[in-house]
Amino acid sequence: MATAPITSRLALSHLAPGALQSEIRAMSVACDQMGGINLAQGVCDTPVPQVVEEAAIQAIRDGHNIYTRLDGIARLRNAISAKQERDYALKYNPETEVLVSSGATGGFHAACMALLNPGDEVVLFEPFYGYHVSTLRSLRVSPVFVPLAEPNFALDTDAFRAAITPKTRAIVINTPANPSGKIFSLAELEVIAEVAQAHDLFVFTDEIYEYFVYDGQRHVSPATLPGMRERTIVLSGFSKTFSVTGWRLGYVTADARWLPAMNYFHDLTYVCAPSALQHGVAAGLEQLPPSFYTQLAAD
Repeated sequence: MATAPITSRLALSHLAPGALQSEIRAMSVACDQMGGINLAQGVCDTPVPQVVEEAAIQAIRDGHNIYTRLDGIARLRNAISAKQERDYALKYNPETEVLVSSGATGGFHAACMALLNPGDEVVLFEPFYGYHVSTLRSLRVSPVFVPLAEPNFALDTDAFRAAITPKTRAIVINTPANPSGKIFSLAELEVIAEVAQAHDLFVFTDEIYEYFVYDGQRHVSPATLPGMRERTIVLSGFSKTFSVTGWRLGYVTADARWLPAMNYFHDLTYVCAPSALQHGVAAGLEQLPPSFYTQLAAD
């Protein structure tokens, strides 16, 4: 009797055939090959603040080279908590509501793992940051795009409301936005907040460019709006602020109900953020004056 042909089980996952290198990375590689000027990736050419640099070096020499607590060193969690209260009057308990992550990207991945399920839908505004979309798809979550209206990338409230379905679980906001530079206005954020509360949705807000604002604009964190703190996951980091993109240090601030699960998934993927470098950015948060942050955009 003829036997059925054996089908090899050695194959890529269902996700892998559609996984391509990000446009940002692909353009950077092509630029390097050509010896060109890279306008594709947010590589800072401003110097690392001296206090940040020296504190990281000293931390290495002082022996801070082993694992930290999975959510980061206490010194940095305290500094992040103080920074959020200083900038936005948002109070986060550094013991239960702050995660030091391996970049804002690592924080977003951990938050998505903790709060979203395969088959969920998440609304994003277009133009979007590609890593947000790719992270969602890697977790089998469906991105739903709402184009912003040209020429100023205004929120189309009708299109936004129409994008919400029974499968919608969250909204992703990037403000100030990469790649458009858009800053969501208070009025636009109030619409988003109203929809989020009406449909009981999470809001992920990526605020990595929070100090890069121009033309008299003001960055508003969605977590500051009434009723939004409990459902808003704030993502940010130090790559742009301190010109340390290669250090991979970010953070998440969120309600204490959500942080333990995020900590678990961040630990599973990264174990912890780089130990000595945490001391460097903590020193920056502790010692740099307010004028440093207002000068960033001009520099």
